[in-house]
Amino acid sequence: MSSGTKIIVFRLREIIYTVLLAFFVILLIICLVLMFRQNSENGAGTAQNDTVQSDTAQSDTTQSNTAQSNTAQSNTAQSDTAQSDTAQSDTAQSDTAQSDTAQSDMTQSDMTQSGTSTYTAGIYTSSLTLGDSAVDVQVTVSSDSIRSIELVNLSEATEAAYPLVSSSFENIVSQILEKQKLDGITCSAENRYTSQLLLNAISKALKVAQGTNTD
Repeated sequence: MSSGTKIIVFRLREIIYTVLLAFFVILLIICLVLMFRQNSENGAGTAQNDTVQSDTAQSDTTQSNTAQSNTAQSNTAQSDTAQSDTAQSDTAQSDTAQSDTAQSDMTQSDMTQSGTSTYTAGIYTSSLTLGDSAVDVQVTVSSDSIRSIELVNLSEATEAAYPLVSSSFENIVSQILEKQKLDGITCSAENRYTSQLLLNAISKALKVAQGTNTD
């Protein structure tokens, strides 16, 4: 083999080695590029995920704040409604009281103007019998009210014989002076009979005061 042939073979090997080296270098570059791109995409995906999570958290916070605001507004509205209802109720009660007062004033004024009266003012007496003793009931009236009711001529012996008379009389009198009428007077069962006798005597005296006694 001549020297020219050796040179050609040597150069051919160098070319092959160079091509192989270039191939591996290019392959390495491609792998590095792919690796960096994948890392970049992963980083971008993580960043996007974090951004989405941040947006979600902000959205939840906004919704929570909105819900709290709506709750506060609802509570405020309920409070205002309750206060309004209370004010209306107080106003209605005030109007009712004023109306009742006005009606009462009108009634009294009408009675004064017309000159009518319920009773003839004075002191009226009616008697009742307890055992062998007579007891008087004395009723004092003005033109439009019962002023006082008293028991007179009640002896100690009669009071001892009928111990329920005083308590029954006080109970009846307190109710009559409060109601200014004999309707709706209540008494206990144990002194019902005594209370009825006292009521009958007081009724007779009031009928005389009214001028309606036919006895």
